[in-house]
Formats: sequence, C-alpha cells, structure tokens
Amino acid sequence: MSETNKKVTLMFWDCNASIDIENHEEMDSYTLSVTEYQVNEEKSSRDNARLEERSVTEVYLGEEEIQELIRSLQYLSHNKCDRKE
Repeated sequence: MSETNKKVTLMFWDCNASIDIENHEEMDSYTLSVTEYQVNEEKSSRDNARLEERSVTEVYLGEEEIQELIRSLQYLSHNKCDRKE
C-alpha cells in the first residue's frame, strides 16, 4: 500500500513566485521548491495575466532540516511581533 505525500503551496502573487513543500513519508524526507514565474505577454490580455515558470529551485531536506527551518521561521515571526511600536 503506498502512502500519500502531503504538500503545501504558498503563492506570492505580488512577486510572481511560489514555494512548495512536499513531505515524502515513505522516505522520511521533504522537497522544498521555489518557483519564479514570468508573464507570458503573448497569451496575456489586459485583464488576465498568464504566468509561466521561469525557474525552479529544489532543495531536498531531511526531518532534522525541516524542523530547523520551522524553528527559524517561528523565530523570525516572534521577533517581528516583539518589535511592535
């Protein structure tokens, strides 16, 4: 029986980019992909921009590395909250 991979995609429309994080349960590892998009001028209209992949960078992470990434993001988030004016 094959296990289901879990995947999260974060789209950043203002900068035409996305981040995908996929958990490969059978290998106890993760793939983090950063994708940059560009507007395809030929397929776009004034009201509808068509995006196409410009570049993709993949990083393969183990359980320890993904936990460190999560802790780092939490650290950044908490420090931002601590600096309220």
